[in-house]
Amino acid sequence: MIQQPYQIGTVEPYDPPRIIAPGPPRWHALMVRPQREAATKAWLDRFGVYAFFPVTERWRIKPGHHAPIRCFARYLPGYLFAHFKGEPIWHNLFASPFVRDVIRLTATNEPGHLDPATITGLLAMREVDEKLAERRRLQRIIRQGDRARVKDGVFAGCQVEVVSVNSSRGKIKLMIFGQVREAEVDLDNLERTEPPCHDFPKEDLNGIDEVINKIAKRHSGKE
Repeated sequence: MIQQPYQIGTVEPYDPPRIIAPGPPRWHALMVRPQREAATKAWLDRFGVYAFFPVTERWRIKPGHHAPIRCFARYLPGYLFAHFKGEPIWHNLFASPFVRDVIRLTATNEPGHLDPATITGLLAMREVDEKLAERRRLQRIIRQGDRARVKDGVFAGCQVEVVSVNSSRGKIKLMIFGQVREAEVDLDNLERTEPPCHDFPKEDLNGIDEVINKIAKRHSGKE
């Protein structure tokens, strides 16, 4: 069959590169570009690869804020844990704008895979992360009668009662100089109050010391 010559406007089907070949399913610890963990996860999702990165939650005071605010931090920045249903095609993965390397075996420098038991602790942190995301979503839903905390502005840190909600603003009651006053604030500046969530206890991280030590050795140059 004679191929027709290309012309301006000719559309050619795009065949994306494969990143998985037939093989046993395995977990790998991928090293990704700085601040690209979420983007890499979304990219791998398109190929049917489940991936996650564990996070921790902390309370700290930022400049310009009078009260502690909830912050989220990646527990192992720059690393993504991915479950491949077959053998990864590494050269296609490394050619992407996301993955730069993988945790390797010390003796052979070959890509190493993780024991599913080793990754259990990290998966638990993933589940906590999903619960925190749901909690944050619910905290943004402000209703009449809720108790809330003002996040920023002249009333930052004040515990208030929501009197009414109208579109993007709400009327609140708060105590000023010993008297109950009413004021209006943006709903985005309110957070439903609940007991603070502290850092994850050490026992939640059992079973991942081997992974963390390997990452630490790689950065220290001892591996």
